Amino acid sequence: MFKAFVSGNHQKNNMAKPGNKTATHGARCFSKIKMFLLATTLGYVSKSLSGTYMNSMLTQIERQFDIPTAIVGVINGSFEIGLI
Repeated sequence: MFKAFVSGNHQKNNMAKPGNKTATHGARCFSKIKMFLLATTLGYVSKSLSGTYMNSMLTQIERQFDIPTAIVGVINGSFEIGLI
């Protein structure tokens, strides 16, 4: 079964058009890199926005309930460790 696949037209077609295969591979590879960078950028922006929101929430809770700053720091640190 494997021998028929290798010795068939598949091998001849790949050898006849080597440049065509490389050109489409490069375009796909570039597209994958762009998608990875886009996903990484969106993840970083969302983490930054959520961190800013979390710090403002902790500040409001600290003021409203008269919680010491040390305890708020422990709460904030626990959330950061939880994100890892």
